[in-house]
Amino acid sequence: MATHSSETSPARLPLKRWPVYLAILIAIGLLATWTLKPLPLEEIVARAEQALEAEQFAKVARYADQILAREPSDLKGLQLAAIAASAQEDYHLALRYLVQIPSGDRPEIIGGTLGNGVATEELLRLSEIEKLTTETLTKDPAHVVARDRLGFVLAISGQRWKGLSHFLDLIRRGNFTEVHLLWLGDMQRTVGTYDYLQRCHQANTNDLLPLLGLARIHIDRDQIKEARKLLEQVVEGVPENTEAQAWLGVTLLDDPDGFLQWQQQLSPAADKHPEIWVTRGKWALQNKQAKEAIRCFWEAVAREPNHRLANYQLGQLLLEAGENDQARVFLQRAEQLNELMKLVGIVGMRRGPLSPADEKEVQAIVSLAESLGRFWESWAWAKIAQVKNPRITWPTLAIQRAVFELELDSPVTLARFTPTREVNLSGYPLPNWQRGTDDPRTTFPAANNPHGIRFVDDGPASGIQFQYVNGS
Repeated sequence: MATHSSETSPARLPLKRWPVYLAILIAIGLLATWTLKPLPLEEIVARAEQALEAEQFAKVARYADQILAREPSDLKGLQLAAIAASAQEDYHLALRYLVQIPSGDRPEIIGGTLGNGVATEELLRLSEIEKLTTETLTKDPAHVVARDRLGFVLAISGQRWKGLSHFLDLIRRGNFTEVHLLWLGDMQRTVGTYDYLQRCHQANTNDLLPLLGLARIHIDRDQIKEARKLLEQVVEGVPENTEAQAWLGVTLLDDPDGFLQWQQQLSPAADKHPEIWVTRGKWALQNKQAKEAIRCFWEAVAREPNHRLANYQLGQLLLEAGENDQARVFLQRAEQLNELMKLVGIVGMRRGPLSPADEKEVQAIVSLAESLGRFWESWAWAKIAQVKNPRITWPTLAIQRAVFELELDSPVTLARFTPTREVNLSGYPLPNWQRGTDDPRTTFPAANNPHGIRFVDDGPASGIQFQYVNGS
């Protein structure tokens, strides 16, 4: 049998070279370990900051992703991610990062607020923003960016009354801008442009909030059929949206059967909304139920003492009923609110340092706000005047007066300034929903007006354009 020598045996040859093979394997392992070892977090942050300084925002985003992959709540990672997303004009992504930054770390310094660096015209997915910011505020009520964006979405979608509390909260915390005050100054004004809301609708055709905002614009334009069609879609999808319900009622005033059906299906919660009562008052007025209309407009003012139309209509009806002293209370407030709306609109169209003319008008706004019991706004406007022109002295006195009146939880209007506390009309009857008139367009005459007020719920007619504010 043939045999092989040990020198040529394949099984023995590698034994002599094992040390070499082992050394090679160890070297490869060390090289792989060194090569694949992740960079320290501090090094990634440093590289991201270098990229940020060089305005290489795509690189910043990649580094931020690496940071957040390791530490999802890392503050620096969230800040860098938000900055990179904003710089690349992905504002919704930026907001998702911003709301993760705790309020104590001042996300508003990066994200800005209305009128202070926010590209509001690019915030298109309204319901998504509403959900995201609402969830954030549930966990972190002091979150300025979430509060600011939620107030914006509610206002732009025609839900001004619901959004009021968010702007008030920002003022209480001292995190307000002139835009917040402009929008608070006239709560009945529509603050959305048709083109912008159409873009919101096109971004997500299933989103109902743009439809609500568009409906408000149609109502302002007296395009009732178009508004009704949109509002019916909103109410079908979100029947608990009380503001949508209120505006749907407005579109049904000339449809007696439709209005009564609308009234019948309202939930008890609807009674809390002032616009519901204004709509009921208009229906009672059209149906020759004067006393019932008085009660409805009084209920609206009791819920929102700054509702211009409700104060005016109530005053006019009381004049017709011969209650001149009572009428004067509401007509005077309507006149003050109308003047405030005009001044706010004028100031809102100006930019830059406070000119002498601006100062005079801002001082008039502060005075009117004080007389209406709206000391949060008088305080905030005085603060703005003080910052714009530190040499003037009247803002300091106005601030002192406001501080004397206010508590941290004070409402927009202090209770003692609410006209319904002075004039109690709760004894007047509520409408009889079974009674109607042959002409649903019957209106109550607006005569006997000793104040000479001509109330027009129409900003453009007064030369005031008070619509969507681009905060970018």
